[in-house]
Amino acid sequence: MRVNEAVEVAKVLAGHTTTPDVCFFAFTALDNMVESFCGVTSRPTKVGKRPFHVFTGPIGRIASSIGPSIALSRPNFWWPSDAAWCVGSDVDLMTTYVGASGSCVEQLLALHSIEAMPVPGDQSILRSADTVND
Repeated sequence: MRVNEAVEVAKVLAGHTTTPDVCFFAFTALDNMVESFCGVTSRPTKVGKRPFHVFTGPIGRIASSIGPSIALSRPNFWWPSDAAWCVGSDVDLMTTYVGASGSCVEQLLALHSIEAMPVPGDQSILRSADTVND
């Protein structure tokens, strides 16, 4: 997700959480290259077998970047403390997914600055399942 897209999505998401000032940003720990995000030290953790660095801060921090590489520019996962929604964009995927309330999803779908579509909970994340982008 590009920074301008992340900022637009964050504006919508901020209105659908009671904790926009306490969000978590998880970056895949690729060769331990992620050490700080806006000068804040991370908490290393694992999801499955993959290591992540997790940072805490306000939702506006999504506009920041931690490195020049695309993989290190945006967090792979971000969510607020109240868990009202979650954004996921794994390094191995070409799509970003947002789990949120119906009204939040409607607002995201209405954004003209991003390509968005609703998907069922059992949607495959394999590249072959994408019938829009070839």
